[in-house]
Amino acid sequence: MDILFKERLLLNANMSKKIAIDQQVKRFYKYLKTNGNIEKLGTNSDNRAEPIHRWFSFLPGFSHAFVRTTLGYFYPHENEANIVTVHDPFMGSATTAVAGRNYGINVVGNESNQFLYEIGRAKTHLIRNIEQLPLIKQNILEVAERKWRKQDISKENMLLRKCYDWPFLKKLVELREIYRSKLVPDEFKPYVFLTISSLLSRCSHVGISIPYVSWSHERIAEEPLELFGKIFDHIKEDLSAAGNQDNVVVKIYQHDSRVQNNKIKEKSVDFIFTSPPYLNNFDYGEALKVYSYFWGFTKDWHDITEKVRKKSLTCATTHYKELLYKSKSPKDILGEEFISDAPKTTRIIIDKVNLITKARSKKNRKKSFDILTVLYFKDMYNVLSEMHRVLKNNSLCFITIGDSAPYGVYVPTDEILGRLAVEIGFSKYSLGTLRTRGKKWLNLTHRHKVTLRESLLVLRK
Repeated sequence: MDILFKERLLLNANMSKKIAIDQQVKRFYKYLKTNGNIEKLGTNSDNRAEPIHRWFSFLPGFSHAFVRTTLGYFYPHENEANIVTVHDPFMGSATTAVAGRNYGINVVGNESNQFLYEIGRAKTHLIRNIEQLPLIKQNILEVAERKWRKQDISKENMLLRKCYDWPFLKKLVELREIYRSKLVPDEFKPYVFLTISSLLSRCSHVGISIPYVSWSHERIAEEPLELFGKIFDHIKEDLSAAGNQDNVVVKIYQHDSRVQNNKIKEKSVDFIFTSPPYLNNFDYGEALKVYSYFWGFTKDWHDITEKVRKKSLTCATTHYKELLYKSKSPKDILGEEFISDAPKTTRIIIDKVNLITKARSKKNRKKSFDILTVLYFKDMYNVLSEMHRVLKNNSLCFITIGDSAPYGVYVPTDEILGRLAVEIGFSKYSLGTLRTRGKKWLNLTHRHKVTLRESLLVLRK
């Protein structure tokens, strides 16, 4: 057969496959709108009662049903699912990992935050000796009840001492020390870690699972030892119902997705499902500081900056020092490689940043959202490049993302990321709106009145 004819056949086959993929994506958008509550897919509301997902609920998470629905739509056959690997570069509390594993799909992902990394490992940790869990629980609670009164909490982080009544903090610290002891076999430590972590929010007399501790939000704290028993029982119940999943491989790396992860090979994943941090000034390091302080991953603000923020996508003005960038232009910050690879997107970003700078000056505001916007898209350029590297040809990448309006200047984050992805090598992008956002803040006098949205951005390689 003529070589040129072979090449034409291959080209036609690839073109037909791409057209089929595009049609499938269009049908999927329509399917989402006509099946179920599409507005809840970008939230974690349905995770709180779902087995395994309920072990630890992270506020910025998304719906497990979203992952399950998407995987089921594109990989409906069991024999096809078993050979598929889904990748999540922002694993968070492991929603993609658990949903993918439950569906029978291999999962690989990154999470740079040490606390969330440990949560993800615990949620995807499976054991055979489930029948030993009641004995483990009994031993832990007996020792804790006997020894907690003698615990010295004077050296605990001041924030912890403010968030918890001293008897409850003593009990939490005692549980932590039991976890670190030989009383808990290594095989069961992930579940004990996760259970204690779940206690931290519910045993505090103030709200801690938000960016800033809500000192005015007084609440009734739950008793730690009793709650420990309940949550541990949930874990046993959920593990018993999970069944045998030995054929599924789940790998989570503590890794910054802006940097190439050499443990994930080029063109090795079939599908990407993720939700990166939004450009909305939500500081994940601060949101998790109580957990991080409690476990000793960080001990103060300096640690959060060095160990958490510097390894995270730049999504908040607390992630950088403004003085380092104040004398630099947006082009200086983006760098030559970005500008060379994505000249059209560069112009869009710079136009938006100039508008934000003007609006900031007129309003005399302190937060440098103009600098933040440039740094955010520069970081996402690196993330998208890494996603492109690991994704197989003719495969899809699903991204749940929200837009923003710093100082009232609308930034269509979803569309800009789609354009950026195409410029760096993806063949196409498409957008579908999941829900509108920010309605409850419209009455605030200092906030903009721009209607925001949360979108599903689909990239095709």
